[in-house]
Amino acid sequence: MSGHGAVIPSALIITASVAVAAAVVLAAHAALLPLGAWFPDEYIQFAQHQRFGWRQVAERMFGWSPRPISELLLFGYSSAVAWLDRPGVAWILAATWAGGIAILLLAGRLARIGIVLPLAMAAAVLLVARPGEMWYWPAAALAYVPALAGLCAAAVLLAGPRRGGRVDAAICASLLLAAGSVELGAIAALLLCAGQFLRHGLGRWIPQIAPEQGAWVWIPPLALAGGIMVGLVANRVGAALEVFAPSGTVGETWLSLAAATRHLADILGGVPADPDLPADLRWGIPVKLAFLAGFWALLPPGPVSMSARLTCLTGAAAMLATTFASMVLAYRQFGMLCCERHETFRQGLLVVAAMLLAASLARPPAAFRRSAAMLALAGAFAALFWMRVPALRHDLALRPRAAEVRAANWAAGRAATDSMRFVAEPAGRITRGWALEPGVYRREDRSMSLPPGMTWHAFAVMLFFDKLELRSP
Repeated sequence: MSGHGAVIPSALIITASVAVAAAVVLAAHAALLPLGAWFPDEYIQFAQHQRFGWRQVAERMFGWSPRPISELLLFGYSSAVAWLDRPGVAWILAATWAGGIAILLLAGRLARIGIVLPLAMAAAVLLVARPGEMWYWPAAALAYVPALAGLCAAAVLLAGPRRGGRVDAAICASLLLAAGSVELGAIAALLLCAGQFLRHGLGRWIPQIAPEQGAWVWIPPLALAGGIMVGLVANRVGAALEVFAPSGTVGETWLSLAAATRHLADILGGVPADPDLPADLRWGIPVKLAFLAGFWALLPPGPVSMSARLTCLTGAAAMLATTFASMVLAYRQFGMLCCERHETFRQGLLVVAAMLLAASLARPPAAFRRSAAMLALAGAFAALFWMRVPALRHDLALRPRAAEVRAANWAAGRAATDSMRFVAEPAGRITRGWALEPGVYRREDRSMSLPPGMTWHAFAVMLFFDKLELRSP
């Protein structure tokens, strides 16, 4: 066998090993889906859905939560819960995960990239940050997972060698999904589409820099994202609400910019070596470089035109700018980098940016370099997964207890009495959770208004189950 022929089987084996590693990562984390749990948001929102129906959905979409797609998904889930009379946490999370991965795989097939790169991106997103809230809390998963899936799919379609009307339509649909699911997705879509429009304008004078996609591709997501930004500024951003850490950055744009800049290196380069530890640059920088190299190797070899290169660089810049904007907005709104789901989404944006940066590089058919880069990616997956194994084992052991507590809480809530006992479900190291302060909570009537002195967490549970008294051990 010739030297060239001897390299090809090894490259195929390494590619297969990356696919297997990604599948193992996804399957191991999917095994924890029964540990997903409602937070107070589901209790109070589902109670409001039951009382006010579509009016509540409209009020949220045009006010507090300008997320048309995820608000409709949440209302659908709420309606299913009311019909089935059970929380259905595992199945809604499984459907959300499966839908997101399916979107990625379809994008890979349409772009003629294959399935290994989309699978690798999904595994990287799970490993590069704490999955907790974004992946195991239904209200968050229904917003953040579709948004990130849309951005990942758009990136795959932009990076792939295939062009044409079907690909253009899929890019538009993917960006609409991202923009309509969560505000950070809208910011990313807005920046990406604005950048491409600018290139269309400049392309009148410098044709080789104009995007290969039609200008119409960017108009619907740009319009949707722009409308969402108007609604966001007119409501949540314009009011001093949800201030979790009173500090000088609240409401102060320049101070928020300075605070975000100080922590930018940790966000860009850090990866937590353990779900219980903060991000670590010593692990993060090699891991993210391995992601960049591995994504490059998984892309089809061949020439990259200047237009395609600029398209990918514009997309990467949009993801990086969105990451920084989310930090600035967090300091301005909350006074701190809140919350875990935001950080997980930020790291997901960096995975998308790494793939687009890889796609902007020249891709020679040198099999040895590509095999070495894929080995680096497989090694990064193996190292990150190995460090997460103790937490996975810990959380898997909690599944029986979580099912028992959830069933007991539901039975107590549905009992024909005005009082119930509520026990917090066990919180996993990966899946996270929440708990009520021990005590007895009472309200005088069944009003939808929060009683003075009562935490809204307890009120949310009482409102959903229509109770006047709640006991938390």
